[in-house]
Amino acid sequence: MPAILSGGMVPAAVRGATVSALFHICDWLPTLLHAVTGTHVQLMDAASPEIPYDGMDQWAVVIHAAAHGARSEVVLDHCLEGFSKEPTGAALCVSF
Repeated sequence: MPAILSGGMVPAAVRGATVSALFHICDWLPTLLHAVTGTHVQLMDAASPEIPYDGMDQWAVVIHAAAHGARSEVVLDHCLEGFSKEPTGAALCVSF
């Protein structure tokens, strides 16, 4: 899915660049928090505090227009019955 990011935090050297790194929608929150705070922010799921937030900080991809980011695969669909930690086997992943 195409996305556009603009603003003064984006270095002039990468403005207008196309980034083809694998980037999931849930990566935007930790990435933008890093942009605002200047540091990586560890997020935890409020519904289940022992499970880390799924999003990955991709700020380095944004500021360097890197071809490869923190992700090597993206889960397209998942089903955790009753939101338990036990997988149901209904996951579909795309790897690059």
